Amino acid sequence: MAVFPIPEALWTPPGPLPSPFDESPRHPAARWAVEDLRRRLREAGQLADGAPVAALVGPRGGTMLGVLVVAAADGSQGYLRAFGGEVAGRSAWPGWAPPLYDPVVYDRLRAEIEAAHAGLRARSMQSELREAEVRRKL
Repeated sequence: MAVFPIPEALWTPPGPLPSPFDESPRHPAARWAVEDLRRRLREAGQLADGAPVAALVGPRGGTMLGVLVVAAADGSQGYLRAFGGEVAGRSAWPGWAPPLYDPVVYDRLRAEIEAAHAGLRARSMQSELREAEVRRKL
């Protein structure tokens, strides 16, 4: 996992990690890191070798990207970058934060997870059908 530098002029220790639902402006270093990541992706055209930027958008929508401003024990500062889910069929790419789950365990449990999701979708559809039937009778 790579740490990308942040200009010293932007570095002031941030406060506690803000809520992702908080609409207040982000720390200047975090805003700079987002723009730097965008610039790097535009210029390189890929996340890593074999992972083109076009792979970030698929039939189910886009891929979430994130940055985390960090300070090392030696006083250096920078940011980490991450993506959600899979890009070009992989959940890990060089230079990006690793997944927060164990891909081997996930693959072993994938069938159970998909069956649970299918069951939830079926129950949701049954509920919607019952509600539609009640509305039709009114």
